[in-house]
Amino acid sequence: MVRAATTAVGPRATWAALGASTPLLLGVALAALVCYPFAGGRLLLLDFTSGPPQPLLPAAAFGLDGGLTGGVPLIIGFHLLDRLLGQAGSVVPAAIFFPLATTGAARLVRIAVLPARLGAGFFYAVNPFVLDRLYAGQLGVLLGYALLPFAVTALLDAAQEPHRVGRAACWAGATVVMSEHFAWILALVTAAIIATRPRRVRAFLRLGGAALGAAAISAYLLVPPLLAGVSQAGALAQLTSYRTRADPRFGLLVNVAGLYGFFRPGPIEPKDLFSRWPAVLAALVLIVALGYVAVLRDAAHRRDGVPPPT
Repeated sequence: MVRAATTAVGPRATWAALGASTPLLLGVALAALVCYPFAGGRLLLLDFTSGPPQPLLPAAAFGLDGGLTGGVPLIIGFHLLDRLLGQAGSVVPAAIFFPLATTGAARLVRIAVLPARLGAGFFYAVNPFVLDRLYAGQLGVLLGYALLPFAVTALLDAAQEPHRVGRAACWAGATVVMSEHFAWILALVTAAIIATRPRRVRAFLRLGGAALGAAAISAYLLVPPLLAGVSQAGALAQLTSYRTRADPRFGLLVNVAGLYGFFRPGPIEPKDLFSRWPAVLAALVLIVALGYVAVLRDAAHRRDGVPPPT
């Protein structure tokens, strides 16, 4: 009997280990394919410039120029990579994005179905939004985007289990470290999780504690400007400056559905290099539609669209 039980558990454990490691391997393969052309040189993008002459922590990172103090630890990390690894360090942030993104999205799909986990990881890491942000050099935004599924998973767990509140605060704080704009996104995610819990008061208290912890971690966003007596750009000004752009032909909603709409106007955008981008839009809409059908057909998924672990 013991031998039979061991035989039954063995393949199950093997499949579980395979399901956990395969999204990571997929991310490593994507990183190698995307970043191989950058190997042997310094990666210089529109919003990402690295080099030895730059100080370890520029004054602008403290918000003393009227902007936000977002990404202070991230800026330090980028400059440390450059000092330790030289020009090779400039490729590291782009390379680690893909394993983080595929692993995080796969973990958010809490079912032991390997194709579903791999599909989620692949489409989360390879899509027009990622292309746009990589093209623009917004590696901090991409890293925050890669950490977002980890933060969402932690918030979902914290809403059910009080001992997970600290972990959720750490993941949310780490995501905001990458880009301060994820504070808005996580606020909406938190509100949605609370609204879809059967015991909303308990979820509100637990996620409120996680929000306070994340705010404490992100205190650097406000402390330096307050000490220096410098006012930061307001929330409405930030939202106006970084608002999503509409497609000149198809409008705003279609552009958002296609995961485009980068705020910065430019002479050439990635979408302009691919004339058949509506085909990508159709594929994305089809995937979303299939997901909604699967959610609506299963009562266990219907509350928040996240399948329970199996």
